[in-house]
Amino acid sequence: AGAALGGQWSSSLVCDSCQDPSIACWSLWFPCIRWADTLDTLGIMNFWTAFWIGFLALLLTEATYGFSWLLVVLGLAHWRMRVRKKLRVVSSGWFAWAADLAGFCCCLPCTLAQEARHVQSAFAAEMEAQQ
Repeated sequence: AGAALGGQWSSSLVCDSCQDPSIACWSLWFPCIRWADTLDTLGIMNFWTAFWIGFLALLLTEATYGFSWLLVVLGLAHWRMRVRKKLRVVSSGWFAWAADLAGFCCCLPCTLAQEARHVQSAFAAEMEAQQ
């Protein structure tokens, strides 16, 4: 699906965050649902499994007063690398890891929205190609 989009993210991380208001709102107010939907759509993980992992990760961060935050961000970066691989988005090793970590640290909703927009664009391109 990602090959049709040239191996790059189909939108920028911050500047295109409000390109799709529905995705932006879900990413901001319900990040666990948005993330779970993206992983489920790609077939990486079942929706409810992803939802509960995300929800429990957020609870863990709150329960430990932020001390587990780094583990959560590292976990999100790991799953983003799986998303990159599934969508054939260029992954240049440590630079991609660093960029993903920075994205999750600076604007979690923006990063989740970027993934969702890309998945939406990739599937739209795939459907168009099949017609």
